[in-house]
Amino acid sequence: MVIEKRPGLPAVWFLTMHSKTVRVEFYGVVRLRTNREHFDTTPGTLAEVLRAVQCAFPTLAPDYIREGRPAPHLLVSLDGGPATDDPTLPLVAGATVVLVSAQSGG
Repeated sequence: MVIEKRPGLPAVWFLTMHSKTVRVEFYGVVRLRTNREHFDTTPGTLAEVLRAVQCAFPTLAPDYIREGRPAPHLLVSLDGGPATDDPTLPLVAGATVVLVSAQSGG
């Protein structure tokens, strides 16, 4: 995928509007378990996207993803927003979902 700068439009807008997938980014232990920085999948609900991630990376089940739902110690953020666990949340093409393993300690 190529990011182009179009006159009058931010490059991020161009990338988002022309993407046909949902990007899932991995951080923390989730990244270690998948050995990947990200995974692209088809749009759908949060549950459908998490099921796709679980199928592609079985090492995440059941510790981080359970039947299309995030486990209690997995934080899910959509496009930089607050954490969510709503399985019916629609994820449209161009969305970015961040999966972060919750850490404890100080």
